[in-house]
Amino acid sequence: MFLLLIACSTLYMLLGDYREGIVLVSSIFIIIGIMFALLKGVFLLATVLIVFALSIQEGHTDGEVRAIAFSTLIIGNVFLILTDLSRTRSFISVFMERSKVTLIIIALTLLLSTLIILALNFIFNFE
Repeated sequence: MFLLLIACSTLYMLLGDYREGIVLVSSIFIIIGIMFALLKGVFLLATVLIVFALSIQEGHTDGEVRAIAFSTLIIGNVFLILTDLSRTRSFISVFMERSKVTLIIIALTLLLSTLIILALNFIFNFE
């Protein structure tokens, strides 16, 4: 489907208006990027749901199940951020590079999680 849209926009650039063809091609790539981001979000949601179901099956209390699922969500989001920092390398190589952005992201995540743990305990009734 996307190949057909790219072929049509290329044909439009050659036979029609060049600028509108460029706009059509760029909008196709923007849609592909959005769909890829949605796919990553769906995979993270599936991971959290699997962890949620496994913790219920293991017999954890409701508060523990919520805490485990929330922790999985936070860790998954941190890994998504780390993998989005570089599209050509693995998150391990990005993490080992010790770039300032990576260190700032991890430091802020740890700082915010320790500062608002009491608020999260109150909101989500963690045990």
